[in-house]
Amino acid sequence: FSFRGKPKIEIAIEGTAPVDRVEVIKNNQFVFESKPGTQTVKLTYEDSTPGPKQNYYYVRVVQRDGQIAWSSPMWITSVP
Repeated sequence: FSFRGKPKIEIAIEGTAPVDRVEVIKNNQFVFESKPGTQTVKLTYEDSTPGPKQNYYYVRVVQRDGQIAWSSPMWITSVP
């Protein structure tokens, strides 16, 4: 989809154990990491350098008990 301005990703997690790490991956590179240590997590990632091309993003969650989850990727085109 297209987005005017800087893309923002709203992240809401309800883990089955405390969340050790939340990672945002953009075009196969880690661009954000948070270490909340809580079972419920709400945060926002804003891409300050989206560029004029299409980018893909996904979120990966690592719980303290070793369980891992991730979102489906989102392809976002920034529109000036």
